[in-house]
Amino acid sequence: MKIKENQSLAVEMLAMGQRPSVVAKSLNITPETISRWQTDEEFKALLRSRHDDTIREIRKEKKYIIDLAFQVLRSTLEDPSIDAVKRAELGLRFLEKIGFDTTLQYSLLNLDDLHL
Repeated sequence: MKIKENQSLAVEMLAMGQRPSVVAKSLNITPETISRWQTDEEFKALLRSRHDDTIREIRKEKKYIIDLAFQVLRSTLEDPSIDAVKRAELGLRFLEKIGFDTTLQYSLLNLDDLHL
């Protein structure tokens, strides 16, 4: 089966997580048509490939956002123009969010005694 324009559009929409019923309605076709296409090996292969591409794109974007967040956090923590106590609090809050147990650190560290 040669993939037609509507099928290609359906692949894109399905790969992005749209429900088959929504895809069918958007393309003005029946849900049964989508079901029939989904049994075709060429359609399934194209859908798998596009789905994999979409997942790779999402992971790449997620990695970029995480890297950017770490850069911002690092530059903030290293910025001497920001109060040392505020930087320490930010660092500890970050560590808590990622699951690091800061209970001991809080009991050993009196933030008012920081002289940075």
